[in-house]
Amino acid sequence: MHGRGMDALNTFSQMEQEHELLPDSVTFVAILSACAHSGLVEEGLSIFESMIEKYRLKPDLRHYGCIVDLLGRAGMVERAYNIVENMPMEPNLAILGSLLNGCRLHNNLELGKAVLRKIESLKEERRHAVLLSNIYANENEWSKVIRVREDMRERMQGKPPGRSWIQIKDVVHEFVARNETDALPMELHMVLEGLEKISRF
Repeated sequence: MHGRGMDALNTFSQMEQEHELLPDSVTFVAILSACAHSGLVEEGLSIFESMIEKYRLKPDLRHYGCIVDLLGRAGMVERAYNIVENMPMEPNLAILGSLLNGCRLHNNLELGKAVLRKIESLKEERRHAVLLSNIYANENEWSKVIRVREDMRERMQGKPPGRSWIQIKDVVHEFVARNETDALPMELHMVLEGLEKISRF
């Protein structure tokens, strides 16, 4: 996570040379994650293959998640999507969210919509719908941004609002998150987000 992917690879190589220290499934999660955060695509793919072929370890969701993250960060989102489609198990929200984030980073709108449909089938799509709306925003498709956000708001109707409490001098104060108290309409939020995006350039 700190960009020291080559150091992680060197340590892994030393471990491979020590026959008494065989890498296990947790080791491969660590090294694949290091490759993902350092952009070491070919190295990560090679290690993933050696995990299966050389060490006879069966990849689980964590390993597939690392590979999807690796490819997504590198802009190889179509290849990542193919891996998700051919996994021997159903992808979880973390893997699909990582893939959707890759689509957002590299402005792949069509694939992002396909990934969101998979997320919607899990019925846990709220935070990832925001990613899709950001993809639309990058394409300046503001009407679609509004539609995604409004659809997300409708899905949240009937759910209890988030609450938090704080005690000050023996008095408990409660804070409740309610969308209806927001004085700014959705359209104004979209304009503000667009201005924020422009200010980054």
